[in-house]
Order: sequence, then structure tokens, then C-alpha cells
Amino acid sequence: YGHLAACKRHSDHKGVMATLENITPKGIKGLDVKGVNFANGFLTEDLELKPHDSAYGMTYTMPFRYMPQPAGNSPHFFQFLQDCWGADEDVEEKLMALQEALCVTLFGMGPRYQRVILLKGVAKSGKSQLLKIAQSLVPEDAKSFVPPNDWADKFLPSQMHEKLINVCGELSEKRKIDGQKFKDIVDGAEMSAQNKGTQIYKFQPICTHWFASNHTPKTDDTSEGFNRRWLILEFNFPIPPEKRRIDIGDIIVAEEREAIVAWAVQAMPRLLRNNEFTLPV
Repeated sequence: YGHLAACKRHSDHKGVMATLENITPKGIKGLDVKGVNFANGFLTEDLELKPHDSAYGMTYTMPFRYMPQPAGNSPHFFQFLQDCWGADEDVEEKLMALQEALCVTLFGMGPRYQRVILLKGVAKSGKSQLLKIAQSLVPEDAKSFVPPNDWADKFLPSQMHEKLINVCGELSEKRKIDGQKFKDIVDGAEMSAQNKGTQIYKFQPICTHWFASNHTPKTDDTSEGFNRRWLILEFNFPIPPEKRRIDIGDIIVAEEREAIVAWAVQAMPRLLRNNEFTLPV
């Protein structure tokens, strides 16, 4: 625009830039409302099901309906959890924390509560099956798989853009987590991202991070800020061989997914009231 009479000074160019920023579309989201985009409507934080509207800015649709009636009617799921945690003194706290973690994931509220979900414990204790169930509650285009020791990478964090859940099946025993990058991403700080061969852009991750591990995370960051961002659900006992089924996660998802989701979203009033997860002992 330098050849124009109205663009001779630096302030003129700043005015042109400001005008362009104002008139350039900012994406499809027109309403700042958190919710879950089910097949039969948009569920708000108040658990009110509203008609679909592009202004909500949803880039995914759950491949099933929101049906509040069967909430908790998932016997296979709760029997599985009983097999995992039934011998633990804090089993009730663990169930509440799990319900809240699933709720936060579905609503894309990970940064609001600033916790990473770590399923930690001994082998054959059910943690991998629970991780499978958690990630199966959201559609494929709402998932990413970026382990935390790769969060300082130039390109990989871009895969979290507009995802609801980020999964790591097993934390590395040797590679360390960059503490500052970890805290920024968990908190949903605005960050620069880039896909190979494309322009750099900015986004704020909304996903909840779910990891499994037999050991504690490795890092040089010993601050309280790093440590407090973990919600650890301990798996202390192997599931007895006679109760063990390698396909139990698939069976539960196939038969009880709608009921599990309906149960999970019931944690929303408690989350809003406490503004924090229930923490197991």
C-alpha cells in the first residue's frame, strides 16, 4: 500500500493492518460456550441440550447421542473398575476423579483444571484398558498422540490443535519432559505451531492429556508447578488371571459408551462447585 497517498507514514500502515485484522474471518466459532457436540445436539456446561449451531465452533461430532437416562447403567465398566480398584481404600475418590477427568475431556476443559491424567501402576492391572476406553469416547478426529517428551518439538505439538484428548500409551523411562513446555501446554497457553512446509500459526490447546506408565515421569523440573499438574490414578494390584480379558476395553466401548458418557458429564456440577478434581488419597 506504499504507493497510496493515505499510506506514507508508519502509522498509516499500522492503521491498514488493524483494519485487515478486524475484517479477516477468525474461524467459525462465534460463541464462547463450552460444550459437547453430540449427534442429537450441543450439550452445555449447564447440561442443557441445545440444537446444533455452527457458532459453537465445533469441528467434530460425537458418533452417538446424549441420552441422560442410562447414566451409570454400564455394568461391565463398573465391574472392570471394581476389579482394578476394589481393594483400594480410596476407591470412591478414584471413581469420582475418573468421572471428573472424563467430563473435563469431553468438554475440552483441560486447561481450566490444569491436570494431566496419569494411569500408573503394575503390569496387567487394567490401566491400558482404561486408557483405551477413555480415548474411545471421542471421535478419531478429536484425538492426538503426542508424548510429553516431544512437546518441545517444533512440529509435533501442532497435532493437538482442536483436539479433545491427547494420549500417550507409555511414558518413556529415559527421555525427560521439558518442564516449562509441559506447564505451558497443560495450562493451554497460546503457542506457535507449524506443520512442515506451512506457515507458523498460533493456537491454544484445549485437550486433556491421558498417559499410562509403570514409573514416575522423568524431568529436571522439580518445582511444585510441575508436580501439582499430575492427577495420578494408581493401579496397585494385577487383575486376577481368571478375571482378565484382553478385549474388555473393546467390549465395554461397544456396549456401554453412551451410558459411560452420560455418567461422566454428571460430574460437571461438582467440578464447577469445587473448581478442582477430587484427589485420591
